[in-house]
Amino acid sequence: MRPVAGIAASLGVKGTGVSAAAALAMPVVWDSSYVGYNDTPVAAFAAVAVATVLASDAARLAPAWLAGGLLAVAVSIKPIGVASVGLLGLMILLRWVFARAAARRGEGPPAPAFSRILLQWVALAVPAAAMLLFWNVRQLVITGVWLGEPTGAPSADALSRLPDLTDRLVAPFLPFVSGVIGSAEPWGGRTAVVIQVLLIPAIVYLIWRRGDALRRFTLALVPAWTSWIVLGFEGVRTRFHVISWALMVVSVRVALEDAQTRFPRLRVWLELLWTLCILAGLADVSLEMLRALTSRWGTE
Repeated sequence: MRPVAGIAASLGVKGTGVSAAAALAMPVVWDSSYVGYNDTPVAAFAAVAVATVLASDAARLAPAWLAGGLLAVAVSIKPIGVASVGLLGLMILLRWVFARAAARRGEGPPAPAFSRILLQWVALAVPAAAMLLFWNVRQLVITGVWLGEPTGAPSADALSRLPDLTDRLVAPFLPFVSGVIGSAEPWGGRTAVVIQVLLIPAIVYLIWRRGDALRRFTLALVPAWTSWIVLGFEGVRTRFHVISWALMVVSVRVALEDAQTRFPRLRVWLELLWTLCILAGLADVSLEMLRALTSRWGTE
């Protein structure tokens, strides 16, 4: 919860606690926890890495190395965690682009040299790549096969979870409906109600609003959506992308708070809508857990 709150604070969000609550109130997060999957801790380390970089000066390398170490731990938990290197690298690039544009307008200090961005990318990639290589070599020595290399014919259940061409075509639009159909195969788990209800209005509002709020919104949403698309061509299970859903929740909160400032009369109503979305998400999570428990009791 704290890493998501830290990301929200770095993006200028005041309601950091309610942002984290909305990110946690997702069936995909809880499904990946109580059944023993490792995707939730992977997302947690990725979130800490993102918060570490966003909270630091754009020119510093030490936070990038620390984030790289955190991502290496995520990769050690599950190799798919390497995708967060690209996600955070894109965030660093976008932050530099926005800082450079602001400096040209005379609205901020000079942006760091692009060479610093390249060095930050190296700092992110080297620890994660080293960890991935270590586990690959270890498995090759012990079993004779590389990580991810098939060792036999996939089961019918495994095949049902693989995306087909239609799934890949639908994937770019899934975030807009993932709160409803996310539990269907091959997706595997619903995401936040906040995303389902407020993401499209947030995009429309900030395209109209523009300015700093749009830049902060883009800094969270574009890397999250890009990571979902790139990684989703091979792994469309929503639990592989928990960090993306958390960033989307924060991006929506950026839009909501900006709308509250611009339209003070709507402040209470917008906050009430956010709260109702959290409560709906918690109800969804509770029903999922109850269903899982009753199913288990029924088999014993």
